[in-house]
Amino acid sequence: MLHNITKKVYFLISVSYFCSCANQTAPTGGPQDEDPPELVGSSPRQNEKNYDKQSVELSFNEFIKTDNLKEQLIITPTSDNEYEFKIKKNKIIISFENPLDDSTTYTFNFREGIQDITESNPALGLKLAFSTGPFLDSLSITGTVKDLLTNVPSEDYTVCLYDATDTLDVFNGPPKYLTRTDETGFYQFDNIKDGQYRLYTIDDKNKNLTLQSKSEKHGFYPETIVLDSSIVGIDMEVQFLDVRDFKLQNARQSGQYFLVKFNKYALQYDLKPKDSSLNIISHFTPEHDGIRIFNTFQITDSLQVFLTAVDSIGSTLDSLFYLKFEENRRDLDPFEFRANSSRLDKNKPVLSSSITFSKPVEEATLDSIYLFLDSLNIITFDSLQDFQWNAFRDELTIEKALDRSIFQEPSKKLSAEEIDSMKNLRGPLTPTLYLKKAAFISIENDSTQEQLESISLIRAERTGIILVDVLTEFENYFIQLIDEQHNVIASETSKRQFNFVNIDPGNYRIRVLIDRDGNGQWDTGNIKKNIPAEPVYFFTTDEGNESLILRANWELGPNKLVF
Repeated sequence: MLHNITKKVYFLISVSYFCSCANQTAPTGGPQDEDPPELVGSSPRQNEKNYDKQSVELSFNEFIKTDNLKEQLIITPTSDNEYEFKIKKNKIIISFENPLDDSTTYTFNFREGIQDITESNPALGLKLAFSTGPFLDSLSITGTVKDLLTNVPSEDYTVCLYDATDTLDVFNGPPKYLTRTDETGFYQFDNIKDGQYRLYTIDDKNKNLTLQSKSEKHGFYPETIVLDSSIVGIDMEVQFLDVRDFKLQNARQSGQYFLVKFNKYALQYDLKPKDSSLNIISHFTPEHDGIRIFNTFQITDSLQVFLTAVDSIGSTLDSLFYLKFEENRRDLDPFEFRANSSRLDKNKPVLSSSITFSKPVEEATLDSIYLFLDSLNIITFDSLQDFQWNAFRDELTIEKALDRSIFQEPSKKLSAEEIDSMKNLRGPLTPTLYLKKAAFISIENDSTQEQLESISLIRAERTGIILVDVLTEFENYFIQLIDEQHNVIASETSKRQFNFVNIDPGNYRIRVLIDRDGNGQWDTGNIKKNIPAEPVYFFTTDEGNESLILRANWELGPNKLVF
């Protein structure tokens, strides 16, 4: 009996031993492994010529594993030749479904796809180049990729090199050569064949090696690259730019409204009814990819309407549709509004505010709109002098110049009942834009609810000034002060010397959009038409910093912009 038990124990120990040998697991204990695996041999050898096998094998100085190798491994030239790989302790074997192309120089860039099994240290700079013919291509291209409007390096972007004599491009097929950028935006092509090429870069989110401009940032080099020697420093900038053809998707009634839908963002539009005596009331949908038309007139038959629209890259759409409102029992959409960025500059003094509405506004009730500086001071508005509406009357900008004397003495005393009423609506009284119920009436005759909007009071001792001097040969440009989230805080147009004033403490950068052609706007370019964007310049200090650190009650500068 004891003999049988001993045999069973020996059997279990043996099984455990052989299982542990079969599974590659990280050993426990001892110092942490910080050394990446090193390549000790390969078939083919580095830069080998006339290689005729259908597989590639690499050997390392320790046991290895893979990490998402199908995505990490970049094989150029690109091909639809499928492959499989196997790990055998310290080796990886890559087997192809079909023979490799004849007389072709291949490069295998493994990036971080091969790691050790202990601490997942990736093999650094692991590349293998070889040729299936008697000649090894040796030309290279290097450069950087960064975001055009933020100047931030574009990490892990796909950089694509296409044969300029081929019909394939970034929209319809895979490139001949590809690589990816590192964390600094740097890219490098090696072992390229001489020839003529087109160069693109995309944030290839879906990994299909073609550009979906609706959702993927992209950039391109506008010149054809004639490659007869290695080239250094071909840089590109990327941006979001939807370059799909501008189309009208549909035009139909939806509830109480008539909706005209585009396939992309639109900048502006114009509607002209065939019956010119009719006035069509409309505005953009919130996403700016459509138009909402209001039922403000009676038509018995369908009304022919001519539409002209312009998208973000300047493409024009000319179309027509037939407008008709059928009886519908659905409720009207609610009339809502939002006040944005209300500020009171006590030094000038000026009130600045903007309000957006969910419907076009028919009327503003002035005696229901006040500015309260405190419990004893109330300021009213003049619609002609103080209000500025956009073309659709769904955005209101308020610029109210105030008399300096009101900050020393009250302009009007409120009654005790008014003060008590306001205290019930709001706690301690602070500078407030007070909008009573029905302050605004929409085109559909519904009105806004009561709202109090806090005013940010600008005080010189709590803000700073950034002084700017400009030295340039360009006549037209837009100078923007942007914060750490790349929001535009202040801007000036084509000035040589000025100050950004009343700027809250923080970190800022100065960006210049150059209007090279003098058409009054900064042009984004168009990859389909091979038109690059107009130049963008970022100010850099003498120390090489883009960031400007502004503290309260400081003057920073003068900052000399040379571009």
